[in-house]
Amino acid sequence: MTNETLYEIFGEINDTYVKEARDIRAKKKMPVWFPWAAAACFLFTLLFGGRALFGGMFGNGREIVTLENGDRISFVKADVSAGSIMQMPDMDVFFRELTKEECNSLFAGLSAAGQAAFTGKGRQAVGFEGKIGNVKVVISTPGFCLRDTIIEGREESTQVEGTAVTAGCFVTRPNSRGEKNVIYYASFALGNTSIYVEGGGTQAQGAAVREEVASVVWKLINNGEPDFSGISK
Repeated sequence: MTNETLYEIFGEINDTYVKEARDIRAKKKMPVWFPWAAAACFLFTLLFGGRALFGGMFGNGREIVTLENGDRISFVKADVSAGSIMQMPDMDVFFRELTKEECNSLFAGLSAAGQAAFTGKGRQAVGFEGKIGNVKVVISTPGFCLRDTIIEGREESTQVEGTAVTAGCFVTRPNSRGEKNVIYYASFALGNTSIYVEGGGTQAQGAAVREEVASVVWKLINNGEPDFSGISK
């Protein structure tokens, strides 16, 4: 309820004062320049502040590593729930630890260690499971999938030397000490061979883990498709 209305209801002032109140109220209308100033302020916010606003909407959740050749790997943060981690069925395979020479034949110039996978009937290796540095590497030849879990997260693919690399990351739930870990992973194909890499560590180690995973992806792609023909039982 306005002051003018109160004055009229109680009738404690004469009509002259009521008219003056109307005149004063009329003079307090929005200045002509105000809409233009508001529009200019909005435009300034859109151009400059909007960069942060829309950057947060569309840029957040992507952690990008730029490789030596200028290509990029985009690790998109995934909202991983129990339903987005699929357990793969057991396969009829067994493993044998590879010698240093065998690892060198598969991953020239890389510090690799791990096991080759063999089918129950075949003598030739059908895959590899191990590490390059601190990064877990799982390699499967056609018709086999040695990964025990598949993460279905919010991922996106980028091109690295013409190879599509699909990458993602997620943060685990706090452990008993309230600490969270971060996991970075990527998958790609070289010829008919599928490759999965994964690295993890504390949130404080996240940047170093991300860089190492990207580096392993880069080196594997440059090495080309692994040749398992020389590895047998």
